[in-house]
Amino acid sequence: MQVNSDHNALKMEILQALRNAAERQESVILSPKEKPISLFSRIESVSEEYVAIQNSIPPIMAPYIMGAPAFQILLGSYWIGCEKFRVHGKELRLPVVDFGCVEMARASERVCFSENEDARVRIAHPFDSGAHLWRRVYDFSDGGMSFRSRLNTPFMQPGRVLPSLEFVVGGETRSQHSGQVVYVRHIIDISGDESFQVGVRFDSSEKQKV
Repeated sequence: MQVNSDHNALKMEILQALRNAAERQESVILSPKEKPISLFSRIESVSEEYVAIQNSIPPIMAPYIMGAPAFQILLGSYWIGCEKFRVHGKELRLPVVDFGCVEMARASERVCFSENEDARVRIAHPFDSGAHLWRRVYDFSDGGMSFRSRLNTPFMQPGRVLPSLEFVVGGETRSQHSGQVVYVRHIIDISGDESFQVGVRFDSSEKQKV
């Protein structure tokens, strides 16, 4: 009984967080399970029956995405699982009753950065230590970060070790890390622009704060 009570309390907490996000017109990420793609969307409304988000699925990709076995919404530090959704005009409606696993996306606090914020990562090229790449940081936590790129480069694939990651905000180095790529997601934002999000898990034994 205690487990069910805790789960219901967490679900109510998530519904309130969804309502707050709708009022602030914040973006959320919809990810079909077993598909390496994520879509940015906005929450239109939240009721006791369903959560309505903007339908940002490109028509040409609808069969591919809707064929997924389940879906997840990333909101702040939470993944919200849902087995299905209904297309209702320009909305996608996710029944609250179908919400499955609700869990923390990360063990430590995650900070997101908008495109207007100068948060970048300087990456030592894994094949040429004298060359460096700069990428815009999307989010950061003590355990890892993700960054965005217009190109899906072949050397930044899951399993790739990145020996030097310098986290820079406003021209100031905040921390230095080494890490490993754990995922690459194809991102489609609300306007239809495409990019690739690379998630990196830090090697805690080698992490160095500046």
